[in-house]
Amino acid sequence: WFWSFGDGASSILQNPTHTYSIPGRYTVSLLTSNQYGTDSVSVSNYISVFDNNISSTNVTVCQGENATLNAFSDFGVINWYSDSLLTNFIDTGSTLTISTLNNSTSFYSRNELSFDNIFGGPNNNTFGSGGYYQGNRHLVFDNYRPSKLVSVIVYANSDSVRHIELRNSSNLVLQDTLIFIPYSPQGFRVNLNFDLPVENNLQLGINGSNSDLFRNDNGAVFPYNISNIVSITGTNASLGYYYFFYDWEIEVQSCLSNVSQSNISVNPISVSSDSLSICNGDSILIGSNYYSSTGIYIDTLITIGGCDSIINTSLFIGNSSTNNQNITICSGQSYTVGSNTYSISGNYSDTVTFGGCDSIINTNLTVLNTSGLQQSVYLCSGENYIIGNSIYSQSGNYIDTLISFNGCDSVVYTQIFLNNNYISNNISSVCDGDTVFIGNSSYFSPGNYSDTLSTLNGCDSIVNTTLNVYPSLYEYLSFTICEGDSVVIGNSIYYGSGSFSDTILSTYNCDSIISSIINQSIPIGSLSDNMGNLNYNVSAGSPPYNIQLYGPNGLVFNLINNNGSGNYTPNLNGTYYLVVEDQAGCYSDTVFYIVDFISSIENNIFDNVKIYPNPTNEYLNIEFKNYRSQSFIIIFENTLGQEILRHEIQEGNQDFSQQFNISEFSKGIYYIKLLFENTKIVEIISKN
Repeated sequence: WFWSFGDGASSILQNPTHTYSIPGRYTVSLLTSNQYGTDSVSVSNYISVFDNNISSTNVTVCQGENATLNAFSDFGVINWYSDSLLTNFIDTGSTLTISTLNNSTSFYSRNELSFDNIFGGPNNNTFGSGGYYQGNRHLVFDNYRPSKLVSVIVYANSDSVRHIELRNSSNLVLQDTLIFIPYSPQGFRVNLNFDLPVENNLQLGINGSNSDLFRNDNGAVFPYNISNIVSITGTNASLGYYYFFYDWEIEVQSCLSNVSQSNISVNPISVSSDSLSICNGDSILIGSNYYSSTGIYIDTLITIGGCDSIINTSLFIGNSSTNNQNITICSGQSYTVGSNTYSISGNYSDTVTFGGCDSIINTNLTVLNTSGLQQSVYLCSGENYIIGNSIYSQSGNYIDTLISFNGCDSVVYTQIFLNNNYISNNISSVCDGDTVFIGNSSYFSPGNYSDTLSTLNGCDSIVNTTLNVYPSLYEYLSFTICEGDSVVIGNSIYYGSGSFSDTILSTYNCDSIISSIINQSIPIGSLSDNMGNLNYNVSAGSPPYNIQLYGPNGLVFNLINNNGSGNYTPNLNGTYYLVVEDQAGCYSDTVFYIVDFISSIENNIFDNVKIYPNPTNEYLNIEFKNYRSQSFIIIFENTLGQEILRHEIQEGNQDFSQQFNISEFSKGIYYIKLLFENTKIVEIISKN
């Protein structure tokens, strides 16, 4: 095997692959030989390699001319567009001619190589047995290049609308169509125009259970390769089956070049107009033409850019002449004739050249006088003064020139004096019931007011007033004081209880009435004893009370009490005293009390007293001898003197023994009191 690819490359393989690197058309040749001889074949322009690059020309023309653009490519179809997005198609071909251009513009070309549609797959259903099928089976295929499935042939057993779908390998519908397919046992070509992505395992199938389309149930041999574009690889049914779609028509995507921009530059035609004067007997040259008569002439010249330059000429032939004129001007003005200027009345004669010819001008000049006026004007701020077309509102000196009856200037000198309007902003305050006067107005309610007064110069004086009206204040106060304290309200000092009223000035200098109720708090404490208890009581003052009881060994307790009464069981004889502070911080006089009723446990009434176990957490045993067999009381108290448990024993029992359940008591210290008439025995126990 010997292959020649036309670009200088060759191969000795039986089925070689070759890549061309340069665009063009190439002739491919093959020379073969074996023991029986040699043979050769050559195909001209067999391979066409598309050139992605396209070039085009630019051109310059004159305004109104035609322009021809050229684009170059070895093969393919060149399309022309008027926009860079290629949305406005104009023409096809390597040459584009645009007629009668007035402005520069651009056009765009692109080369396109299209391919003939390719047909493949089973071209009919005669390769094996089969029948009409009602399910939704599908074919599986691979697509290797961007292409389009244009049409297929189907065989239908009935008239019906079928739903044909293009799906990917995940059964996702990419494109579909609803199409009426008539009864067609000989086959019917269905136009699909499905754009095929480059992807494997695509599906072409029916959506629905009543397709009634022919399929082969044997004889199918996969794959069916359609050129090197599409390969039909199978179905979703058993081996040998082929479903519904025959003779596939494939359109391969065209090759497209780059876009080339062609620019047309349009040079304008120059048009100029001139007015020329010459004397009688002279002539003028324009281009290649001479003119010596009055008239309008048109000449066309060629510019450096090769375009026309049109010159329109108005030609005047002048003669020598004498002119007389009467001229009137105002004082300060002047009149010019030729190179002379005049500003005084008189007769003047001047010779001027017009069109190269002498002309005598006799002038009778009259100079008119101007008038003047001086005035003083007084304005208020905000007023205007108008003089002619001028409007003035500020102080200053102004000069205005008006036109008098003879058409000359009338100069007005104006001095303006501006008197200001005065604006004052005041904040006033009055007490409720008072009145403030501004001009002829009187105000007694809070608010914002504006009054316009007249100044000595006759201009406005605006007074803006913000009026605040402050009320008389009423305040109700309540005080609690201790004995010896006082309350100061304004200039008054109060030492005792009562209701009082005082009038003082507020911060706004208005009356402020203060009603006060003063309560003098004097707590009174007392101590007394009862059945071995030391009772305390507090009256008057302001509860709650802070009650402190001190004994022979110092502070006994310090507690807050709302009702002011309670008791405490002392365990020592001696002096006790009570200190009370109420809620107002007032103290009572200290109350003293001497306790002398505490008896020792060696009393002749009780003997051999036993209290156990101590400490305890549940049961407590009490045992002793009651020699007199008298009645007595057993009391359990907490450290605040509050009675927790009371047990009374009637007379006649000498030997006492009893167990008490104190499991419900809170943890802490408790006092056990054995009381008989004025005799008391106190023991301390601990509850765990």
